[in-house]
Amino acid sequence: MVEIRTEDLWLVALALARGGRLVTLDVDGTDGRRTASFRIAGRGLRRLERAYARGTVEANVAELKRQMSHLKDVLFARLRREERRESGVRNQGRDRAGQAMS
Repeated sequence: MVEIRTEDLWLVALALARGGRLVTLDVDGTDGRRTASFRIAGRGLRRLERAYARGTVEANVAELKRQMSHLKDVLFARLRREERRESGVRNQGRDRAGQAMS
């Protein structure tokens, strides 16, 4: 089984549509500019990557759409968790009225 890392959401959706699995999702960046990096595992991923780069990959459209929707759900849920976590860190040390505590 091969693992690859990519930031290409379409490549990840194609891999999942062909039986691959999402191993990790990492979100990096600050100031509103975030980058998602996916690590996926599965059989034939190198071949899929090459076909995708050449523009010759084929897929079941319904399955591709389902996987893309799933990936977006996972990605946006992760982004919301990151935003809540960062918001909590920024607000740490403030009382209920929003005043800095001494």
